[in-house]
Amino acid sequence: MKLLKIAAIGALALTVAGVAQAKPKRAPVFRPQLVLYAGPNFVGEFRILRASVPRLVDIQFNDRASSLRATGRWQVCTNPYYAGRCAVVRGGYGGLGGIQMSDKISSVRYIGP
Repeated sequence: MKLLKIAAIGALALTVAGVAQAKPKRAPVFRPQLVLYAGPNFVGEFRILRASVPRLVDIQFNDRASSLRATGRWQVCTNPYYAGRCAVVRGGYGGLGGIQMSDKISSVRYIGP
């Protein structure tokens, strides 16, 4: 009888563990973000952006970015309202000279994950 109780408790524990494992996991939430830095290699004054900004002059950062970190894909442009020369960035850029945007970005817009 005692052995039967132990077996029943063990079976119940396995059933509960199986139910707990069957719960669906939540997908991580993606949050777009662009961090513009005044200095190269991610140093100096910075601005954290989580949405498009048609005029960086409005946040006192026009033509000041020398490096950036992007989560998702962002378009950066040399003129306000996404005009002029534009480039799509993703990831980190310790210097923006390679894409000819150092101290030239005037507008940014999020374009997707």
